[in-house]
Amino acid sequence: MENAESNHQDIDTFHEAIVAVTRESLRMNITAELKKHGTSHIVTTDTVKDITRSLSEFPNAILVIDFEIGHDAVVQVLEKARCPYKADVRPMYLICKSLERDVVALATDYHVLRLRAGEITGDDIHKDIHDIYVYEHMSEDSRMMLHQVSELREKGKWEEAGVKLMQSLEKDASNVKLKVELAENLIFTNEHKAALKLLDEILAERPKHIRALSLKARIQMKQGNFDDAAAMLQEVQLFNPDNVERLVDLGQCLLNLDRVKEANGFFDQALKIDEDSVQAARGKGQVSLLQGDLEAALGFFKSSTEEEIAALFNNTAIMCMRKGRFEQGLKLYHTALTQVVKKPETLARVVFNMGLGYLKWEKPDHACKAFKQATSLDPQFEKASHNLRILQKRTKPQVAETSADIIDMGESVGAGNEGDAIGEDIAEMFGSGLELDDSLFESLAQG
Repeated sequence: MENAESNHQDIDTFHEAIVAVTRESLRMNITAELKKHGTSHIVTTDTVKDITRSLSEFPNAILVIDFEIGHDAVVQVLEKARCPYKADVRPMYLICKSLERDVVALATDYHVLRLRAGEITGDDIHKDIHDIYVYEHMSEDSRMMLHQVSELREKGKWEEAGVKLMQSLEKDASNVKLKVELAENLIFTNEHKAALKLLDEILAERPKHIRALSLKARIQMKQGNFDDAAAMLQEVQLFNPDNVERLVDLGQCLLNLDRVKEANGFFDQALKIDEDSVQAARGKGQVSLLQGDLEAALGFFKSSTEEEIAALFNNTAIMCMRKGRFEQGLKLYHTALTQVVKKPETLARVVFNMGLGYLKWEKPDHACKAFKQATSLDPQFEKASHNLRILQKRTKPQVAETSADIIDMGESVGAGNEGDAIGEDIAEMFGSGLELDDSLFESLAQG
């Protein structure tokens, strides 16, 4: 209990602040006001490198940023300031000389708490800093809850995070931020209908709510509706074309639509803004796999685990087979087996998915061999054993689309990554009721 109280005090007083303001007199006034409010450690800098290093060092620090450091620099900083698990709680104060459309879009997209344009007086600074300290529009309980949600998501406890969000929303039913965070959670746990209901409520009041529109597009992606998702994302891009997460989602949509060159362009654009974007690098790796360049692909996957790489190979193989390019898809599986995957349990899942590919290609004998090999690699893999038994009983094996008996009982990958729609896609590809087995690929499942 003492630790919780200590954390609460840290959040309330904001001991640290990062001030990225080029105008000297303005920087001095802001720094003085922060000190009056009890901020004891203030970092002043205007280089992206120093700002991003400070953001990592002080994850709860107030961020004050002046648009005078340059549009590209502001975008890079706001990307780095974004909370990794979406429950954004870092208070951000954005200052600009004029209220241009792109500034408003950035402030909205990155959840900036205070936006101040034009000439700024001492009274303005006092009011803005005061509002940040009392967290205008958000109670202390809500703020603490969002910190807890972020921590739970980081630990993979998305269901518990969802419970906390629902409990808070019951007390504050009109809070749009809570609705958006809960919708994000519901999408991750594949509760799409409930997520859509929340998002539609938000959009009924705020038709141009950027994040709500982006999350609706994410649902379309998870359901395999990549044309619709791409159209929605491109519409939202008009408000802010520099959002890395959305650029990656657009790339993934186009990749699934077999528009590889266009997808690659979006991944490149994302990496130009954030060279450390793991998701964009993975997208580039998938492009390389589709182009037959294994060495380049593995270079882009260098920060991924074996299970994550196996999932990326698997997803790329599914893209090929969905377009009828069975040989290319199965070659990707073979490459994963011979050059990437080493763990027996992961090997078993890859071989199992190869078996499903052979069924789609109407080669049940090859599928039978694959399921048999999967059971040899992992004798406890009941899903492979089940499919093997069904196929062996038949004198004239049939492909999966005509059989409700041959199943894949795996779990779906969560939202916000390359594996988003794998479960749904494989079900569509191999017939009603079938899902991809990716139970070992859960490390990709980060929102």
